[in-house]
Amino acid sequence: MRFSWSAKHGLLYHVHHGISTDAASVPTVASQRSGFESAQVEVIGRFSNHCDQGERLRELLEMVPSGPRRAISQTRKQIHRRRRPPEIDELVAGYQAGSTVYQLAERFRIHRGTVSLILERQRVPLRNRPLSPAQIEQARVLYATGQSLAKVGTQLGCDPNTVRLVLVGVGVRMRDCHGRER
Repeated sequence: MRFSWSAKHGLLYHVHHGISTDAASVPTVASQRSGFESAQVEVIGRFSNHCDQGERLRELLEMVPSGPRRAISQTRKQIHRRRRPPEIDELVAGYQAGSTVYQLAERFRIHRGTVSLILERQRVPLRNRPLSPAQIEQARVLYATGQSLAKVGTQLGCDPNTVRLVLVGVGVRMRDCHGRER
């Protein structure tokens, strides 16, 4: 079966049998009996009398909730606050006392990146920063003279494992715990 849609009339035509239907109706028995010989087209759809439209409309209106409409809530805009000098001093003191950037961010209700920016503006040296090229060269020289990773780390103010990672990264061969090259 092939169907063709008529945009002008809003009808669905059954091409082989000359039967017209709308999408919800079924072809009548009389039009099916005549087959190819009949050119009878039953008009259904837009041209029908919809006597039950009023009832349908009433049913739809009953489904709509009654009462005042609620306003669509919008997301709150972020409030930008400038930090006062006493707050900045408190933040710096907290960092120097051993608090992490994450702890300070939660305490002051700001982003951790903002905490880092404030500390950098105040020229506070941040912990867990990579070694500078000058520090890497100093670590290489100290390690080459026979000092342990722990002693080099203490002199540079960082963890011995950080020193080891940096030295391996620049191609220095590590020694075992007895001072022999590996």
